Amino acid sequence: MQKNQINFKNLDIDESIALRKELIAQAKEIDSSAPWSKIHPQIQDLRRTWRKIEYFESAIEEELEEEFENILSISSSKHKQDLEEIKKQKENIISEAKQAANLTNLKEATKKMNELMDAWKACPRMDKETDDNLWSSFNSERQKLFDKKNEYYKDLQDKFNANKALKEDSTLYEVLFANNNALKFKTTDKTMQDNLNTESIGDSRNVIRSDGKV
Repeated sequence: MQKNQINFKNLDIDESIALRKELIAQAKEIDSSAPWSKIHPQIQDLRRTWRKIEYFESAIEEELEEEFENILSISSSKHKQDLEEIKKQKENIISEAKQAANLTNLKEATKKMNELMDAWKACPRMDKETDDNLWSSFNSERQKLFDKKNEYYKDLQDKFNANKALKEDSTLYEVLFANNNALKFKTTDKTMQDNLNTESIGDSRNVIRSDGKV
């Protein structure tokens, strides 16, 4: 019998019991392995229908109600287990994202973070508050890597611009060390004592050329 064909106000006790048994049979058919988004509306619909049936306060009705709630609680418990598993998966992804964000190899870090993003997308959604909090933690690690990459590429661009700005008559030393870190050293700095820079300070070794001149 279809629900929209039932007159819940005019049921006798036998009809009431028969309908409750039918709802119990439907509850048993719920696929607990299905996503909660599919299970939850079924449970809600069954409970709404159950509450519409007139209650005669008989012992058998109490037994049926206990059986009914036990069946639905199993589906709800399965849902809670699924949520805990999903939460654990996302927390593991966040943990791996923290490691990826700290990698010095940016190519490897980017590849790993993209894989984690795919894994995140594959996870089912949870309730909005929990899901938003987990996403915030995950996205924070992604942003750390993005900031690191931006800083790296900005440094490359700065070096490129510095090289581009060099004059045609720049010394070899200036060309090779055209970055702020290297240029802070003077040519006479002890750091360069084993790296003779004849372009900047000349050659005082009096090397004899092939023509016999110094």
